[in-house]
Amino acid sequence: MASRIEITDVTIPAGTAIATPLRVFPNFNDGIVERIEMRWPPGPSGLVGLRIGHSGQVTIPFRNNTFLITDNELVSWPVEAMPTANKWFVDGYNVDVFDHTVQFRWLISEMAVIQATRPPLVPIV
Repeated sequence: MASRIEITDVTIPAGTAIATPLRVFPNFNDGIVERIEMRWPPGPSGLVGLRIGHSGQVTIPFRNNTFLITDNELVSWPVEAMPTANKWFVDGYNVDVFDHTVQFRWLISEMAVIQATRPPLVPIV
């Protein structure tokens, strides 16, 4: 279960082309992202597209050349078998004449801290 929620407001300026999407890096500490929620307000009307990635690779949607497109919807899905840490990004385009903002909620659990242990000493005989 997630132990914290991080919020990223992604504003895509009007006239941001599909060929050159804006890349936004959310600013949160390392952790395991368990769920991603996107709150799309009314207004984009199919003129705004977003995709999510990690470490330079697009992960959602699966195909690198596609974008999520919707309007007035809360998109929420569990994230399983995805990379950890804080190297996530959001790419977006906006072919509208108005700027549009989509709010991302990252539901994150803390990463376990592994304590280094010393190997047992073996006496020299």
